[in-house]
Amino acid sequence: MLTLDKASELSGIEKKNLREFNLVTPLKHEVRGYISLTRGLKMGSLIIDTVDGKQTLQYVQGMPKIHYVEANEFIDKDNAVINLFDKADGTNILFFPLIKDNEVIEVLTKTRLMPSTQDKWNEILKRIPNLESYKEATKDSKLSLSCEMYGFLNPHAVEYSKIDIPLSLDVITVLDNGRTLITTEADKLASKFKLKRVDRFADIIKGKVNITEGYKKKYKSYVMPLDLFVPNNFVTFNSALENYFEEINVNFQKVNKTDGIITEGIVAHIDYLKKSESKMLKIKATTVKEEHLKASGSIPELIITKALEKAYENLESIDDEGEVTKFIKEELREEYPEEAIEKSNIKIAKTYKEFYITKKLIKKLQLILKDLEGLDIDISDKMRMFAKKYPELKDKSRLVYQILTKQV
Repeated sequence: MLTLDKASELSGIEKKNLREFNLVTPLKHEVRGYISLTRGLKMGSLIIDTVDGKQTLQYVQGMPKIHYVEANEFIDKDNAVINLFDKADGTNILFFPLIKDNEVIEVLTKTRLMPSTQDKWNEILKRIPNLESYKEATKDSKLSLSCEMYGFLNPHAVEYSKIDIPLSLDVITVLDNGRTLITTEADKLASKFKLKRVDRFADIIKGKVNITEGYKKKYKSYVMPLDLFVPNNFVTFNSALENYFEEINVNFQKVNKTDGIITEGIVAHIDYLKKSESKMLKIKATTVKEEHLKASGSIPELIITKALEKAYENLESIDDEGEVTKFIKEELREEYPEEAIEKSNIKIAKTYKEFYITKKLIKKLQLILKDLEGLDIDISDKMRMFAKKYPELKDKSRLVYQILTKQV
């Protein structure tokens, strides 16, 4: 049996950042190992010790934490290819092969800081029509597929209902132990099994950023022209794009009379062809990033809610406010100073309570509405039947409508 000390030695992960896990897979295989809780390259990675009692010592690379562009970021354009992809706002789902005796005996899924996907995510995954194709690609390649599951059926900060995206599962990248595959390799695997890739934001032609027609179609009239070239100094490029995505969100807010957002920004995949590996950097709209902090002195509620969504994805339960608050603060420390986090304590507590009540209410309403969903009548009739039967819940009619129309 692999001890904590040995797991730390083999993986290079500090003992304090490893947590033991035991799970039974859908095909009833018993798996024991350790998961990495570190917030860097090895975030969420697994060291599998045994499968069905037999030692396998399999390492599963988790989806690395994507960092912002640093102040001294330099891209050697002569030795790297830059690809720019839309940053989807959803739940990261990793497909990985479970290996025993050098054979893939099952393909499993996990969220960022959990060794497996919980039932709440499995239920949403069932709505993906070609889900088996993702598993086939994983089994065939023996590689891990990092995907983003997003849309208004998996609500986060981006208002996907406004651009009619119910649910999508996009391949972000492909992972091979500690290596992130370059874009062309990930494209090839996705194409072979007809998997959807994350949408490309722009093509870079002779150094100029050319927004793709697909991106323009997706984000409609919110997109403006962009006159931008890629410099070696990536910081300048980053700043220009932060402001550009901010403008898209401002356009969206004006048109829809909302304070919500329609895009977080993009992820730049910097492919080093000689090494055959890729580095990812995120570029976000300024109010989605920490710039808003300078004006407010505390952390925006949008950012706290996003950290709460991560807690919901990666904790077994959100019933324990102390445990959830600890997780939220760990998320926030990656981008905000301790002073700002402490100034936001009241806001964190308030946001948690609202989030918790909403999630519990959705579960309650889903149970109540189960019988109505099966009736062959239109939505307005179902709404009237609900209001008549539960007059005390009349003020929740908007949420009822979202559940009946599968928006939550």
